Amino acid sequence: TGLSKAGVVGLAIAGVVGLSAAVYKFNQKSKETEEVNLDVAKSLSDQASSLESSVETFDKLSGKAKISNDELARLNDLNIRISQSSNPGEIAELQKQYDYLAQKSGLSKDELEKLFKANEDIIKQSPDVKTQVSEQGNAFAKNTDEVKKQIQALRDLSESQIKGEQAKLLDQEAEARKRINEQTDLLEKKICLKEKLNKGFLKLTKK
Repeated sequence: TGLSKAGVVGLAIAGVVGLSAAVYKFNQKSKETEEVNLDVAKSLSDQASSLESSVETFDKLSGKAKISNDELARLNDLNIRISQSSNPGEIAELQKQYDYLAQKSGLSKDELEKLFKANEDIIKQSPDVKTQVSEQGNAFAKNTDEVKKQIQALRDLSESQIKGEQAKLLDQEAEARKRINEQTDLLEKKICLKEKLNKGFLKLTKK
């Protein structure tokens, strides 16, 4: 028997379903790759923002301080040593030195804590930053010039990730459209051929 009208419609539906499944699978794979790359870009951007915040705090407070960078480094070292010591006599002596420099700095207790925290973040995230290191191994940034270069490098890398992903997505979209068009043309040809065969069969049966 020939292919009925319902059969032609069924073939069309089956073809569309098969095509949709192929396109969906392609799009899902592209989406997974996109999410991974955009996660990397966001991570780099977040790192740059976090580091930039620490740099702004460090520059603002170290610039506001009425003592030199050397003295701020000494103050930072004293703060760490006090927190790590369990000797009451040593703590009292270190605290005396700390209080003197802290008062001389003109910074409040809260400001000093923010400065020390910003310094800690900068040291952890920027291994190449120029530092002063005490005999106890406590580092304090001399300046933030190298850190600012690192921040820009992180932002550039994040941007390149996004631009690369955008270009890739455009290529993937073009490829997907090409596949859809090819499959659609092939499907239309199959349906057309089946219809012609069906019409030819019907003519033969009428004779």
